[in-house]
Amino acid sequence: MQTLQEIQNAFGIFMEEQEYENLQEPEKLTEKIRQDLWQRVQNGEGQAVTEILILKAVLFIEDHLVDSEVKAEQIADAVGMSRSYFSVCFKKCTGYSVNSYIRKERIALACRLLRQAGYPCDSCGRCVARLVQRLRTEEEFPHEVGLFLSYPPEDVQGFIDHRAMDFKCAGLWKVYGDQQRAQALFDRFRRCTQRYCALWQTGLRLEQLAVAV
Repeated sequence: MQTLQEIQNAFGIFMEEQEYENLQEPEKLTEKIRQDLWQRVQNGEGQAVTEILILKAVLFIEDHLVDSEVKAEQIADAVGMSRSYFSVCFKKCTGYSVNSYIRKERIALACRLLRQAGYPCDSCGRCVARLVQRLRTEEEFPHEVGLFLSYPPEDVQGFIDHRAMDFKCAGLWKVYGDQQRAQALFDRFRRCTQRYCALWQTGLRLEQLAVAV
């Protein structure tokens, strides 16, 4: 079958045609092939070609982390893999789920932004001291302050690179990365603000409202 030959060429996994000759319905054939691929990747077959595809996926994430929304489905499509197969391969090769890896890269991006602005990233206290120093002594506002306010680092980077222009949407901050994720954060922060304002009005003190995060 042409499909099986394409799988062998793409993933380096050999699949016997005899196993699929009795499956004439496309849906059943596709499901059988998907199940077999899942099992074979768990067994480590096609590892060399798979690692190349995952490397392409990692590079795709790095290229699109700031300028666009990065989703597992989008990455899988970019490297020519099904979502389920891609997720298993990615975890096997990197040790992270796709979402965990993207989160890790966003944290690394935040650290890079801070280092570029002269922050000592080995210490949270020293980073805060550096921010205070910049606020007191420098004429230009330190836009990296968004990182201290839990803004997504890709949005902080986009704001700096685009000089506050060409954003996708604006709420509590201007969004350059994942718009859907940002809207969810906007809603979450608004609910939190309303809740704390209500508690403040009941007479609670600031130290009672402060919680560890």
